[in-house]
Amino acid sequence: MKYKEWEALGSKTSLLGYGGMRFPIRKDKKIARRASKALIDRAYKNGVNYFDTGYGYHGGDSEVFFGEALSRYPRESYYMADKLPSWHVKELADVDKLLEEQFRRTGMDYFDFYLVHAMNNTYFEKFEELGVFPRLRQLQKEGKFRRLGFSFHDTPEVLEKIVDKWKPDFVQIQLNYLDWKLIDAKKMYEILETRDIPVVIMEPVRGGRLQNLPKIFSDKLQAVTDGSNAAVAFRWVAQLKNVICILSGMSDTEQVDDNLATFDQLKPLTADELRVTEEITDRLMEQGAVPCTACNYCDVCPKQIEIPKIFAAFNEYKISNDREAYKNSYNDIAEGHREKDCVACGKCVKMCPQMINIPDILAYIAARRA
Repeated sequence: MKYKEWEALGSKTSLLGYGGMRFPIRKDKKIARRASKALIDRAYKNGVNYFDTGYGYHGGDSEVFFGEALSRYPRESYYMADKLPSWHVKELADVDKLLEEQFRRTGMDYFDFYLVHAMNNTYFEKFEELGVFPRLRQLQKEGKFRRLGFSFHDTPEVLEKIVDKWKPDFVQIQLNYLDWKLIDAKKMYEILETRDIPVVIMEPVRGGRLQNLPKIFSDKLQAVTDGSNAAVAFRWVAQLKNVICILSGMSDTEQVDDNLATFDQLKPLTADELRVTEEITDRLMEQGAVPCTACNYCDVCPKQIEIPKIFAAFNEYKISNDREAYKNSYNDIAEGHREKDCVACGKCVKMCPQMINIPDILAYIAARRA
């Protein structure tokens, strides 16, 4: 396992981190604990020491599960990262209340890394008025957590404004070889690098999309690499020197083993691999793909529309132009939960970290399915 040691943070984190948003689940949508603990054990025993969760992951069950799974190991042997749910902060007192609830859920009395979740300009302005960040710094001094930062979903200009005002210990951003151009993650990374702010990476494989590439792209990539498509995506991100941890929401043994192998013998990308990732990026951007990462924050939908599944099928069709496969994908979605069933309430838009106008795109897709 490759590690990154940061004197300023007093940490030595495994470059591969375990994200707690995509554990295997049971029929009741709760985490399949036996299977998930086996995955955690496999990762931990092979050197992974950074574990990341959030207040709303798996409906709050992710925090509880991590507390159970990691309680079997010495607390000083791993780093635990959790996040303040920005959307639940209505007044300053909520910061303390939510943090204490997270301690109860996890059974822990401190976090190693604590983040303000899904920071954007709207939350920044609200939290400036409430005095959220100064309160968090005080809680940090009291030993509630050791490093303070935020996860980010907005423009580079907003990121620059926030880091210059808050001066965080670290920042978590969405970055992969597609988003380097698509959402200008390149500029975001450079803003943090020039300020010597350590970076944690989320969505390095873009919710599995860069592993499950359209066949035409997968074939090209496999022709020039000896690993998986996901391994190429991880190695692409790992080349960035200010990155301290790359999160992966591993949901089965195959993913864990593939990632462990990638980070055990981490190899720089070849010229051919770089060329093909550049080609894939340009083609996907030309096709106007929906920038969905299948994070499922849109699970607030009152009609339970299968939003990530609909967008994935649409994106595949945009690339492959396989009309028959696209028609079949419609039948894979349960009646009553298809794009045509959207009532445009807008609840999903408020939760989407990619800032996708989901109802409009669903209406666009529905009109072209007809």
